[in-house]
Amino acid sequence: MAFRHLDEAELIRLIGWNADVVDQLSSGEKLPTLSQLDALSSLLAVYSNTWFDKRELKFKNVPVNFKTERNKEAKLSLKTRRLLDTALAKAKFANRYSVSNRQFKPFGNFTLESSVNEFGKLLRSHLKITDQLQQQYTAGKFYNYLSDVIQNYGVYIFGKDGPTEEFRGFTSNLRPFPLIVINTSILSKKAQIFTLVHEYVHLLIGETGISDPYATRNRVERFCNSVAAIALAPKRLVEKIAATNKYSKSDKFEFLRYFSNKLNLSLQCVLIRLIKLKIVASDFLPSAARNAYFQLTDFKSDGGGGSKDQDYDYGQMQLWRYGHKFIAELTKALEVSKISLIDVEDKISVSEENFISLAKFASGRASDPGLEGIVIDSFSVPGFEYEISGA
Repeated sequence: MAFRHLDEAELIRLIGWNADVVDQLSSGEKLPTLSQLDALSSLLAVYSNTWFDKRELKFKNVPVNFKTERNKEAKLSLKTRRLLDTALAKAKFANRYSVSNRQFKPFGNFTLESSVNEFGKLLRSHLKITDQLQQQYTAGKFYNYLSDVIQNYGVYIFGKDGPTEEFRGFTSNLRPFPLIVINTSILSKKAQIFTLVHEYVHLLIGETGISDPYATRNRVERFCNSVAAIALAPKRLVEKIAATNKYSKSDKFEFLRYFSNKLNLSLQCVLIRLIKLKIVASDFLPSAARNAYFQLTDFKSDGGGGSKDQDYDYGQMQLWRYGHKFIAELTKALEVSKISLIDVEDKISVSEENFISLAKFASGRASDPGLEGIVIDSFSVPGFEYEISGA
């Protein structure tokens, strides 16, 4: 039992880890792997399950800001905790070595007491959404557009595949750049659009953590739902579309789908707005059937992908997982030698060659048709062209 009183230097010597690994684990920057836990358990002569809370299967003493309605820690599976803590660690790494002179600043001074109508209208303008753009773009293109706008305001946006029954999105008010994680196991881009704007509202009012837009008994979730719905479906546009809807209200789902397709929005967002604008009654759909159907449609892809025969570069395929803002911050740090490509490979688990590919496509986002009128920070990395051509 004397092993339990080891100092850090002795622990490093006996277990064979380097000081950086111990620092990362002790600070919560990284979660230990199961093999690391087994090694530590053997050294300290304790059972492996010592490190877990048996009731919720969660790591002890790991800083997590997941809050429910009554300010209790959310009951999340180990898989979800590891996924989100890994995302946090990557965002913290990029923030630590960021060389940017500016940081994220929420526009306005909005709180839970703010008018949702005023907030929603100003948010639509803030996100540079026009009626024409929203109706002309595919759902995938509209999501990319909104994602790029929000990233340009200084927010990291990661796409992660996680348990959909536990979360839809996550926010953390990191500095200088906060983080939004979108659960991309929800395949529908229309659903992801609503979740993305919903999460951005969380950031703007300072109510961060894990969230689920379906948790309507939660005051914060209801507020974020309302603001996001107003921003994405303004009254004048909804009423214009209502006048052209050929489906009767008796054909409930087709009636809702018409609005969904015209607005590029999830059925949930559409129903929230139609009820609020009194186009349909609050009991238009029974809640049980509504939630079951809406969640089912969220797992269907909206399409809009490229040709199956098209060859894609790694960066082109995977940039959505990290977003251009995150890759740009790391690339700028590489430019001034604050970090190396080896550091990047170690910290974000992406090979040097693949990171170069990500950087190439991140820097080229300004030429994307979906970014008309939007300025993305430009950057380049000395030697990248040589490394790409020599790969």
